[in-house]
Amino acid sequence: MFSIDEYSRTPVYQQIVDGIRKEILLNILPPGSQIYSVRELSAELRANPNTVQKAYNELLRQGLIVSVPGKGNFIDANALSTLKSRMADTERGAVTESARKLSRLGVSVETVLSWIREAYQQEGGHSTL
Repeated sequence: MFSIDEYSRTPVYQQIVDGIRKEILLNILPPGSQIYSVRELSAELRANPNTVQKAYNELLRQGLIVSVPGKGNFIDANALSTLKSRMADTERGAVTESARKLSRLGVSVETVLSWIREAYQQEGGHSTL
């Protein structure tokens, strides 16, 4: 279970969203698993139930959870792939911006690709470059 940092500048509802997103990515909350009720999570985190509900509404909006009336909230079957796709899109934007900066600095494409290959190898990833 994640915790809330009461001294953080990040709003509590966003910390809850981020905590659940992280647990989805780590497969702590696999697809189809039921998540805490608003009441249970608010008691566990000592957060206002309205704040927890706001977080759950955001997770619903993002398509990461589904609400089943009378049963509770569950991790959507496609939550992991949805998260990975959104994260990849975000990182692609960061890579694009970095590539533009490196190009302006005169760094060759070959050098940048070698850096990327090295980073992939360090992470144990597979490179087809």
